[in-house]
Amino acid sequence: MITHSDLIYAQKLKVLIQKNNLVQKQVVDKTGIHQQVISELIRGNKPFTSQIIQSINHAFSVDLETLDTPSPDFFNEKTIIKIKEESGLSSNNIFVNELVKSKEETIKVIEQIISSKDETIKVMQEKENLYLEQIKDLERKVNLLKSKLDNKT
Repeated sequence: MITHSDLIYAQKLKVLIQKNNLVQKQVVDKTGIHQQVISELIRGNKPFTSQIIQSINHAFSVDLETLDTPSPDFFNEKTIIKIKEESGLSSNNIFVNELVKSKEETIKVIEQIISSKDETIKVMQEKENLYLEQIKDLERKVNLLKSKLDNKT
């Protein structure tokens, strides 16, 4: 029986194949999984066993379980119908669920960017303080030299 997870894995596999610019024959060579099985997996007609998932993970150096779920616009009508039949969810619920996941992933990325920018700002402020200290030190030295020159004249 094909589950919602199998259909998500199918979409993730499609994305991996597309991102790596591969054809099915190359996936067969990389994973050792027969071409007919790859074809059925991609079409959502065959369940993903733990052995298949492990082969894909190893071949692509990924974790299919934690790999980002494709955005809702990636899902074709056939996939949505299968997910709907298997999960009992409406098409709108499927889209909403996928949008929420996508939004959460986007928020995480933005939070990481903000954190990185905050660290950069902190480093820049520390450098600014150091430069201000150096400027003050140079001003003291200039004033000291002026004072010495004034005393000689």
